[in-house]
Amino acid sequence: MIDWLRIVPYLLCMFVSGWSVWNYQASRYELRIANMEKDYAKSATKVAQENLDAFTKLQKTKDAAIKSAESRAAANRRAAVDATVAADGLRDELAKERARLATSTCESVTKYATTLNTVLDQCQAEYRAVAEKADGHAADAKTLTEAWPTLP
Repeated sequence: MIDWLRIVPYLLCMFVSGWSVWNYQASRYELRIANMEKDYAKSATKVAQENLDAFTKLQKTKDAAIKSAESRAAANRRAAVDATVAADGLRDELAKERARLATSTCESVTKYATTLNTVLDQCQAEYRAVAEKADGHAADAKTLTEAWPTLP
């Protein structure tokens, strides 16, 4: 028969050493996994910060482009007002000239001045319309160009 009293300490020693090795390996793997999770968290944080920095840069570029567009629009409005004032002054001068020529004895001079005034009024209206469209187009194009996202 087997002497169990002599075998039990050996079995117990084998069991304890196996359990110790198992726990040691488990601790090593848990440490390795924790380090991998820490590295992943650092990497994810770094990428999130880079994305936030890129977003902030794009946002500032867009805001600057909008501010620039607003200032160009205000300048265009001022230029349009100045053009209207100049056109009104020219119209008044031409009206005075027409009145002066109307008292003239030469009928052909009067017709010439009237025709000239009409033509200039039509030209001025067309030039203003074209200028407004061109200013709007230029402002839109510049806004899109300035706001277009660029990444380093």
